[in-house]
Amino acid sequence: MPYRTRTDKMLILILFSGVLFWLLPIFIGNDVLQKVINSAVFGIATTVLVTWGSSAYYAIRGNVTAENQHIIATVAVWFIVWVQRLYAMIFLYMDRPMWMQISAFPAFVTYMFGITGIFIIIAPAMIESVDKREYIIQTVVGVGLGTIAAVVSLVIQLLN
Repeated sequence: MPYRTRTDKMLILILFSGVLFWLLPIFIGNDVLQKVINSAVFGIATTVLVTWGSSAYYAIRGNVTAENQHIIATVAVWFIVWVQRLYAMIFLYMDRPMWMQISAFPAFVTYMFGITGIFIIIAPAMIESVDKREYIIQTVVGVGLGTIAAVVSLVIQLLN
């Protein structure tokens, strides 16, 4: 039988990690913390890509199912994270060059997160056991709230 972690243990771990994140700068400083976090997330992203890469390959070659879309989206998100952290580490290593500061690449990364989000949004519609009416209501509410969040955040940014 596979080992399963209890939800309460996971919540405690998440809470502990959050508190630790805010305590670490006191001892190691923000610059070191940023480098440690960049490297740790880069390592995690590498691990995800290696462990899920073959599953994504077979998902791409297989039928279009919700499970395959989730696998592809998961790997795509972590590939974007991997590229983003690599860019951030190079950016810091090169002492924040102006050409990287004004590059459109960070916006492209954000754009790609949005594209992979679409795979995640539409995947449940392909599961036969999902109540289609409930899915449509959740999707309409989600798209509505997402649109409001996008418009409000855009207006705030444009007014600045």
